[in-house]
Amino acid sequence: ISIKKQIDMEQKHIDLIRRLIQSTKNKKIEWQKSSAKWQYRLELNAATFVVDRIYDYDDPYNQSPENTITCYSLNMYNGDNTEIRIAYVTDADFTSDYQLMEELYQEAEESCIRENETINKVIDELDKLDLPY
Repeated sequence: ISIKKQIDMEQKHIDLIRRLIQSTKNKKIEWQKSSAKWQYRLELNAATFVVDRIYDYDDPYNQSPENTITCYSLNMYNGDNTEIRIAYVTDADFTSDYQLMEELYQEAEESCIRENETINKVIDELDKLDLPY
């Protein structure tokens, strides 16, 4: 994967991403784990979305952690399964677009694995076990 120059997102894409984040937080939509390692899918009637976290390197011959660049991408697939790039951002250009995509990825991941929800259930269960009878 080669690093591409980041272009500021169009307002319609920003609005779409914000809506996806809010609908995910409100549990109106649920993301699924994809077969790729850091990828989540959302299937709606009108389109399918794929959000990815990609690790890239400044120098492919020097893959040390300080040379790692984190990229987030969001692609939409229409009814004909045509890929439409919505966003591609990297932490090399740390912008509000990057922060928005990072938030979308984190919400998609939480929607899928439900870590916070599970921890809360465990804490509730442990609290009940600690009650004096």
